[in-house]
Amino acid sequence: MVAIRNISPGELLVIERPVYSQSSLVSKLHSSQWSNIHLGSLEGLSDDSKKTIYALENRRTCAETCCHGLYLPVLPKLTGILESHFVPLEVDGSDDTTVFSGCRILPLMSRVNHDCTPNANMGFSSKTYAAELRAAMDIKAGQEITITFVDPAATVVQRGEALQSYGLHCTCNACVNGNSTDSDKRRVRIGEVVHTFEGDPMAVPFGIDELREVLELTEKEGLVGYRAQLLQYGGLELLEQLRLEEGKEWLRKAKEQYLIINGPEASAYKTLAHVFTEFKWES
Repeated sequence: MVAIRNISPGELLVIERPVYSQSSLVSKLHSSQWSNIHLGSLEGLSDDSKKTIYALENRRTCAETCCHGLYLPVLPKLTGILESHFVPLEVDGSDDTTVFSGCRILPLMSRVNHDCTPNANMGFSSKTYAAELRAAMDIKAGQEITITFVDPAATVVQRGEALQSYGLHCTCNACVNGNSTDSDKRRVRIGEVVHTFEGDPMAVPFGIDELREVLELTEKEGLVGYRAQLLQYGGLELLEQLRLEEGKEWLRKAKEQYLIINGPEASAYKTLAHVFTEFKWES
């Protein structure tokens, strides 16, 4: 997918409903059972939906061994297509709890390529039951629109291993620019901080100065999604320290960032918007 004009951050690029959905529970079954499940699932689909799926490329046409030693066998055509193009998505209920966790095939968005520094972000609206692709940063005309299939805060080797299941070998700038060691250090540090907050936001051994440093790392690596999370966590920490104006400013920036990358229906954005409304803060 390539931009035919200049695109601004936050623009909604594509909105579409899936032609196939699969619960994450299926992936826990033995791979020998997948083919029958997939064939049976497609029986109830329309001819157009079947054509959409079979038009996708099967990247799993040969046996592979991942860097960590996991053997990936040859898969039947349909299963290979699905495994090559599944889009992981979660659907939140009205109370923001996850009511569905799994993956889907989308007519256009399943064709969007991977980049370890993606310029777009994909989310799912439970209100419309549709996936949404939004620009996460400025995208110039002629530039490819990309998302990430793996955790971008992992190392080059770890990302490469994870991409093996898609039949991909990444050649993005973050993987082949010759500075991968420095990039790895920055990304691992970002991941350490963000994942620690995700585990227990109330017991985090990071000060505001440390968070500012990590925010600078997200700028260098172009990881805008992590920037939004760090702004939120830092804002809450500042409020905890009774540094109200600074905390409000960090949360305001986090809210703006969530709106850009996730849209107005995303739970993270709605939560912060509710906080600003509840406390009558200027947004």
